[in-house]
Amino acid sequence: MEDDDDDDEEDEEDDDDQQDEDEEEEEEADEMEPTDQNDTTEENNDVDNVEEKFDPRLDNFEDIQNWSCEDVFQYFKHYFPDYAHLFKEQEIDGPSLVLMRKSDVLSGFGLKLGPAIALYQRIVMMQNNDRDFRLTWI
Repeated sequence: MEDDDDDDEEDEEDDDDQQDEDEEEEEEADEMEPTDQNDTTEENNDVDNVEEKFDPRLDNFEDIQNWSCEDVFQYFKHYFPDYAHLFKEQEIDGPSLVLMRKSDVLSGFGLKLGPAIALYQRIVMMQNNDRDFRLTWI
């Protein structure tokens, strides 16, 4: 009789082990499924969707030399709300913005590389009054 009880317990343990393995395989399969490339998180919106936020009313840089620190802050608040305060803290006005270089943005703001490059792309666009971000790499 005891042998039958032991066999039943072993069968139950085997069933539990198999169920655990099946659940692990399902989890691994879920992790490997492709994700929708159109899904964006709010964190990525500031950096990745710069082009989508283009606003012709804001993106007229002909008088950028006359922009105050507040004008620069308001502009970056529209495109990069999480980082606009940096321009205000550093007292960057229009003339300063025109003179900014990559090193100013990469090291002067204390940002991670991704956001710093996104900001620099926008600054180059403003400096050249051109939406072509490829100028960033010149």
